Amino acid sequence: MSRIASALSHSRTRERPAPVVSAEAPRWRQAWGPALVGVAAAVAVVGVGTYRGQWFPADVQGRWFFTFPVLGSSELAHRTAFTVYFGALVLLGVAWMWLLRVVRGDRHFPAWLALAIFALWSAPFLVGPPVSSDDAVVYAGVGQLVERGLDPYEVGVDALGDEPVAKAASPFWRDSPAPYGPLYLRVTWLASVLTAGSFRATIVVLRLFGFACLALLALPLAALARRAGTTAAFAVTAVLCSPLVVVQLVGAAHNETLMILLLAAGVVVGLAGLAEQGGERRPALVAAGVAVCGAAAAVKTPALVGAVLLGWLWPGPGASPPRRLLGAATAAGLGAATLVATSLATGTGLGWLGTLDAPQKAYTIVAPFTALGVVVQWLLDQLGWTVEGVLPFLRSVGLVLGIALACTFLVRAERVGPVLALGLALMALAATSPALWPWYLAWGLVFVGSATMPLGLQVALVASNLVLTPLGPGVLDVTGRPVANAAVVSLLTLAVAAIWLARRLGAEHDLASGARVP
Repeated sequence: MSRIASALSHSRTRERPAPVVSAEAPRWRQAWGPALVGVAAAVAVVGVGTYRGQWFPADVQGRWFFTFPVLGSSELAHRTAFTVYFGALVLLGVAWMWLLRVVRGDRHFPAWLALAIFALWSAPFLVGPPVSSDDAVVYAGVGQLVERGLDPYEVGVDALGDEPVAKAASPFWRDSPAPYGPLYLRVTWLASVLTAGSFRATIVVLRLFGFACLALLALPLAALARRAGTTAAFAVTAVLCSPLVVVQLVGAAHNETLMILLLAAGVVVGLAGLAEQGGERRPALVAAGVAVCGAAAAVKTPALVGAVLLGWLWPGPGASPPRRLLGAATAAGLGAATLVATSLATGTGLGWLGTLDAPQKAYTIVAPFTALGVVVQWLLDQLGWTVEGVLPFLRSVGLVLGIALACTFLVRAERVGPVLALGLALMALAATSPALWPWYLAWGLVFVGSATMPLGLQVALVASNLVLTPLGPGVLDVTGRPVANAAVVSLLTLAVAAIWLARRLGAEHDLASGARVP
C-alpha cells in the first residue's frame, strides 16, 4: 500500500504518446471536430432531459421552462429516450477524449481556447433542466427554508408545506435535514431571494454561480499545472472539459463547484508559501492557504485534506515524522477554526455537524464496499447463518481503508508531487465512501487532472455519468436486482485491483532489473 502513489506518479510515462500535431495547422482546426461533437452531444442530453417519462426529471419536477422538439415529445418511445440520453453521454465522453488527445499533442495549445470549449459545452446545460441528479431541487428548497427563517439542519424541505419545490424534491430529502455546509447555505438563500422563490429559476441562478466558480477555477488550475509539469490548456481540458464536470457540476449544479474553487486556490497559495524565496519560507501565505482550505470545508468537509497536506509539507524536505505530524495537526486545527468561524459568521451556527452522516444514509450499489456488503450478506443468508450488521461493518471498513490510503498518499507527497498526492488522496476518500456519487470524484480530479490523465481514468470518468438515471437515482439501484448488480460491481472492483497489482509488480520488476544494470 505504501507504494501505490509511486506507481501512479509514473502513469504519464506509461501512457502511449499522442502524435504531435503539426505546428503549421491552425489551432482552431485541430479542435473544431471534438468541439462540435461535444456541443451536439450536450444539446442531445439536455433536449432529451425535457422528456416526461419514468426516471426523467419532468416526471417528478414537472415541465421545465421549455420542452425540446422531438427529443422532449411525449410521442418519443421511452426506450428511445433512454438510448438517446446514454448515447449522448458516451458521445460527450468521446469528444472529450478526442480533445484531450489534441491538446496533449500540442504544448502550445492556448488555454483560452480550451476554456472557450468548456463554455460551449456547458451552454446547453446552463438553460436546461437538472439532469443526472435532483440535488439542485433540494438546494432550492434549502434556500427557501433559510429565507423563511427555518433551520435546514433541523427540518427538511417538507416544512415548506405545499410549495412546488417540496413536491419536486427527492423523497429521501423531503424530511431529512440538509447535509450541506453553512457557506453554501447562504448561496442558496441568496439565489432564492433573487428569484422570489421560484425553484426552477433558483436552479438556473445556482447553476450560473457554479459555472462562474468553474471559470475562475482555470486560474488555480494553471498554477497547479505549472507545478505538476503540464500546461494550463491540458489542465483546463482534463478537468473543466471532462464530462464529469460538464454534466455533474454544470448540468446538475452540484455545490462541489464552490468547494473545489476554494480548495484549489488555498492549495496554490499555500504551496507558494512553501516555495523558497531568498532561502526563507513565507508562513503567512501558508497560513492563508490553510484558512482558504478551511473555508472550502464550510461547503464540504473533505477540503480539510488540503490543509493537512500543507501542514505536512511545512517542515521541509528531510524533516522528521514528529515534526511533520505536528505541522499537519496545526494546519488541521487552523483549518477547523476557520470552518467554525465561517459557520458562525454565516449565522447558521454549528447544526451542520449533526448532519455530516446524512449522505452516507443513501444506498448506492455502485459504491464498492456497499456492493461487497450486499453480496456477503446474501451469501451468509443462503448458508443459513444469521449475522447482523454485515453491511454497516464493511462500509466502515471502506471508510477506514480510504483514510489509510489518503494518509499514504499525503505522506509520499514530496516523492510523487503535492498536486498528484492530494488528488489521489481525495479520490481514495471518494471511492471508498459508503455512498459513492460520481460528483465526489471531482474533489480529486482537480489535482490529478492537473498532473496526468491516463486512459484508464478517462474511461472511468466517462463511465461515471452512465451509472445514474436522468432523474438521479442509480441505474443499478432501480433495476430490482440488487444482489446481481452488487456482484457485478464487486467483481469489477476486484478485477481493477488485480490489474493494478499486476502492473505494479511488473513495474517494480522492471525498475529492479534496471537498477542492476552497471
